Amino acid sequence: MMSELRYKVNIPNGVSGNYKVVDGKFDGDHTVLYQYINGAWMNIMEDTEEEADQASAFLSTATGDVLLAGLGLGMVLKPLVKNPKVSSITVIEKYQEVIDLVSPHTPSSNKIKIINDDIYTWTPDKKYDVAWFDSYIYPMDGEDPLGTYLVDMTHKYKSFVGTAYFWPGGSKLTGHLGW
Repeated sequence: MMSELRYKVNIPNGVSGNYKVVDGKFDGDHTVLYQYINGAWMNIMEDTEEEADQASAFLSTATGDVLLAGLGLGMVLKPLVKNPKVSSITVIEKYQEVIDLVSPHTPSSNKIKIINDDIYTWTPDKKYDVAWFDSYIYPMDGEDPLGTYLVDMTHKYKSFVGTAYFWPGGSKLTGHLGW
């Protein structure tokens, strides 16, 4: 059962390269981030209750230095900034177009640092207490988000991250605990 939890974003309609944001795509209320893949606009994130529920286990344990793989709509940034137990939030976003569309509308906080880099090749310069790996995009990252993606991220980041969560997770309510 979903908790009715939601972190509504306030991003206007816009297009940047192969990405676009559409506000009100579903029932006039949900904002959607699309990526142009293989000749079609594919929904890669929306600010729905289901997306919030998928991040709830991660958000409930977030503390200290937090690593986010993927900016998406920036939906989890608001609760992280408001959390007094979170001291820093490092976001690794591969696509500058996503940063251009979304970052002007994220919470203003000195806790947030957005880095334009690829989570597959970026090397952390410090340890993180918790991470949310939410940058998987089908079909580019493989057929199974909890297969190759989980293995690759675990291999690369396990020594840098205390506790890791992965989207979409084995449970829609809790997300997948990586380690």
